[in-house]
Amino acid sequence: MGWKIYTTFIKTKEKVEINNAFVRSLGFLNFDLTEKTEFIFGPKLGELFIGVYKDYLMIAHSTLSFEFEQESKTKTESKILSVFPDAEIINLHIGHILSFCVFENGRKVRRKSVGDEIFENTGELIEEELYWKNQQLINKEELDEITKQEYQIELENRLTYETCFELTKRVFGKRFDELDTEEYNHHGFKFVNKLMEIEKILGEKYKIKQFEE
Repeated sequence: MGWKIYTTFIKTKEKVEINNAFVRSLGFLNFDLTEKTEFIFGPKLGELFIGVYKDYLMIAHSTLSFEFEQESKTKTESKILSVFPDAEIINLHIGHILSFCVFENGRKVRRKSVGDEIFENTGELIEEELYWKNQQLINKEELDEITKQEYQIELENRLTYETCFELTKRVFGKRFDELDTEEYNHHGFKFVNKLMEIEKILGEKYKIKQFEE
């Protein structure tokens, strides 16, 4: 199955009122609430979904991950940390790249991204990562068919993939790719950046901002 998960999970201590003002407080621009609907973990460009599962606030947006993956702190990252200064925050991107970022008490403790010409790797290995690092992720038959360089690239991809899904156990109690069909059914609030339609029509030179800079 081709997974698409572009979601940030924030462990909250208090109930959050989800509305346009809250979205702006997180650093998003030009998004307006459209409806309460099914929560989508891998939304389209210009869409934003916010929902709650037990103790976790879930925020799904196609490019929010890149706000956490920069070497220097972005304004959006700072905004989110100011709203949730002591929270555990897990950001996952499973799609055209694989990445995860983990915050504890306002500090980024682990960041890793792999993809075409992308490799970011900072912080100490986390528990979920250490577990999969000790597993055999590439079998002997595959080893005979790839070079040493190809092996290292594939190993990093598989390790990152498994770690991403292993991190979802913190939220759901078991891996996202092991949930029963009905367990994927969550509801939340959908916000849309309607200005993105202008960009689609007029092209990149009219690129619409989605985050504060």
